Amino acid sequence: MNIEIDDDYADEIVAACLRETYLRALSDLKEGNQYPADLEMLEQLVMALPTVFSHFMSAGSYEEFMQRVEEMNEND
Repeated sequence: MNIEIDDDYADEIVAACLRETYLRALSDLKEGNQYPADLEMLEQLVMALPTVFSHFMSAGSYEEFMQRVEEMNEND
């Protein structure tokens, strides 16, 4: 069985996975229950992912997502 998807839909799938990874990494950093090496890796991941998923999302979607993340951080 073959499933065909276009490039735009593939980008949506990748962006959704990256957003989920980003949010999970932020959560793990807030908890701080990881080993120091893991924390360093998570910090690097959190710094790099916005650049990566900005290439898979439209400018408006990217800005909206980052705004929601910022609001979540302010409310915590």
